[in-house]
Amino acid sequence: MNCLRCGQEFAPQSGKVYCSDGCRHRAKKARRRAKNTKKFICEQCGREFFRNPDKGHEYRFCSLGCAGAAIRKPEPVPVMKECIGCGKEFSTLRSFQKYCSVTCSTEKVCDTCFRSFTISTSERGKNRRYCSRACFPNPHAHPTGNIVYFLLAIGLQRVKVGFSGEFRNRLDAIRTQEADEIQVLGTIPGDQSLEQGIHAELDMFGARCHHEWFDFRIPEVQQVVNRYLYPDSGDPTGTPTGGNGGEAPHVS
Repeated sequence: MNCLRCGQEFAPQSGKVYCSDGCRHRAKKARRRAKNTKKFICEQCGREFFRNPDKGHEYRFCSLGCAGAAIRKPEPVPVMKECIGCGKEFSTLRSFQKYCSVTCSTEKVCDTCFRSFTISTSERGKNRRYCSRACFPNPHAHPTGNIVYFLLAIGLQRVKVGFSGEFRNRLDAIRTQEADEIQVLGTIPGDQSLEQGIHAELDMFGARCHHEWFDFRIPEVQQVVNRYLYPDSGDPTGTPTGGNGGEAPHVS
């Protein structure tokens, strides 16, 4: 008997029609390929391939390799952000990153004495606002007296000039409402008439952004703020007499 695949003569056993298992597998593969008459286009590599139309599948890929490459996550694209510490632009793959380096993330400004201090890397997520226990306010004490305060939104570079009789509570409320990091530039004794007078001065330069917020990048706005917080410009120590800050505000 001759093999149906290769034509070689062999002694048939138990109804076999192929001379070996190799011929049987090759014949089976040929029959399977003969049924693949429908043409498809691979969505990954664009190559044409054929499959059996009787199975009713809509084939999208020519192989498992192309299927795996299609579902693999794309490479992340770096984005440019502005460091809220030094103001420089930096490239990062993390959307939540706020600082360009560990040094910037550990440099803070005290809310009480306005001096720079360094925190440890383990404290970066704790939003530490004071350099020492001496500067930390009594949580049960509420500031009394009418004051006009100057706050700086570091990221947007906007200054807020407002009036309050309980500044500490007002500051906590503003920090809760604003997404930007808020720095206290200083406070001076005053009432609403003083606040409105400062607003009128700043409006002369077209600096108002929103409600009590003004563009701090305008040099004239910085001069007005410095004039109220630091009236003794000739003081060699740089210590203000009208405000409660330690160093003049600086725009990086």
